[in-house]
Amino acid sequence: MAAHGRSLLRLAYSYTNDRGAAEDIVQETFWRLWQHRRQRPWASVRPGWVYTVAYHLAVDHARRQREPVVAMRDSDAGSPDDVDRRLLVATVLEDLPARTREFLWLFYWAGWSPAEIGRRYRITPAAVRDRLFRARRQFRALWHENEEDDPHASSR
Repeated sequence: MAAHGRSLLRLAYSYTNDRGAAEDIVQETFWRLWQHRRQRPWASVRPGWVYTVAYHLAVDHARRQREPVVAMRDSDAGSPDDVDRRLLVATVLEDLPARTREFLWLFYWAGWSPAEIGRRYRITPAAVRDRLFRARRQFRALWHENEEDDPHASSR
């Protein structure tokens, strides 16, 4: 819990936008880990398993809510321009394919290395870097499209 609790909370919060729901998801994740360890004491559990469980719980919760998800850290607060920028980022991220969004999230938000991401998806770190390159290119293209559509874009 000490090693991964905060990171799992950020993951869950990025999908739910509700601290209470995120805490519930983390609690459920650790409950499932405890049950897994109790049923299979000989089996080792890798951090990827824990993050996968938390991810699926968070996605299920977000689907049940059927509300747009805006990922932002607890410490993110600022001017209305900052809020507009975060909303634009969230809009662009929602337009990306789910797997692309996951790679960007794991690399930039969770701080995972290409090797860690590669272990999770069973691909090489070089393939991860290639996918991140393409993901950034897709994000940039969508960003410019959305900025052109946004009448307030010139003030940023």
